[in-house]
Amino acid sequence: MKLLIGPNLTLDANFTVQPTGAGFAIDWESRGGSDHGPRTSRNKEYGPAFEALLERMAQSGMQIEQIEISSRKAMADGGDRRITPEGFDYPINLNGVNFGQLRISIGRELAGYGRDEDADKGGNSTKRMTLQISWPSNPTATAGEIEDALMATYGEPTGDVERRLKYEPLGTYLRAILHEDEVVLPFTEIEKLVGHLPQSARSSQFWANARDHHISRRAQWLDNGFSAYYDSSLPGVRFVRPTAAEAPTYDEEELEKRAKQAEARFKKSGKSTPPPSGNEDPDRAPRVQTAFERDPKVVAWVRAQADRECECCRQEAPFEKEDGTPYLEVHHLRPLAEGGPDKVENAIACCPNCHRRLHQGRGRLELRQELISRIPRLVDYPARLP
Repeated sequence: MKLLIGPNLTLDANFTVQPTGAGFAIDWESRGGSDHGPRTSRNKEYGPAFEALLERMAQSGMQIEQIEISSRKAMADGGDRRITPEGFDYPINLNGVNFGQLRISIGRELAGYGRDEDADKGGNSTKRMTLQISWPSNPTATAGEIEDALMATYGEPTGDVERRLKYEPLGTYLRAILHEDEVVLPFTEIEKLVGHLPQSARSSQFWANARDHHISRRAQWLDNGFSAYYDSSLPGVRFVRPTAAEAPTYDEEELEKRAKQAEARFKKSGKSTPPPSGNEDPDRAPRVQTAFERDPKVVAWVRAQADRECECCRQEAPFEKEDGTPYLEVHHLRPLAEGGPDKVENAIACCPNCHRRLHQGRGRLELRQELISRIPRLVDYPARLP
């Protein structure tokens, strides 16, 4: 078998996979021979293929328990055939490993096996090895599940017959959907399209929307304009167009806008709407925000002046914190983002409800002016936008 790196595209490097009682074994030969030499060229793309294999194993949470020499010469010599790549200890946890460095270290051990220090020739010329692999999250994995995790392929090419991707029928199905922004498919329906799904399909990682791993599988929905979201309640997958008016978003303002559109649709339907499946493991994205320096003395003074009451609605603080102090939030009447100062003349202590009202409520400008008129210390600072 070979590693698939794209639709109908494989790396020239053959290996075999065999389940064992405690995981599985991978038998592989490194690159050898020549197109113009006495020995036929084999495994021309051993290097990138081996690194891709290590990366896919890391993504699935697999680890290397040991590596053995398995060439005929090594088998005939007897003795300990286990090698330990320099700089690594067993078991080799592949998370955070430099795959190129590990491959090179393994290659050096393979090349030097059985070679005398003063010898010019000999050693392990064919460099055949066996990797003993454990998969803690799926210790009883079948051959099909292992092949899916490592390759994402369906079958083997025979002669000139083009390799057919296991998940290609899913892409064909999604491509035919023109007017739906969301498609929900239980696993039973997906398996009708692609055949048996591995146990690892019951996870958000399997359906992650990243293009750097398992592209042969993920391209089937990404290339057709969908993002995939695992739904354990079905169990199955929601395929959502990222540009859809109600698609998940990282932006809080956009989230509110899309929520309003969804609410309008719910009301328009005029019937009971089933709860949305949501996302059990939401994607994360780094956020860059501008933070303003705040003076804690201003916060403390304003809260003390409030004397346990919201200065807006004049009701007692809604609850006490763990330390027994009243929970009140400090609000700048002229926001710092609009050039307002961090001074007591621009700040009030208020309950969470009034705080949100001052930011988003109808009539918030009128409320702001009412507070400035009622509380003597407050000043109506003008906006000073950059």
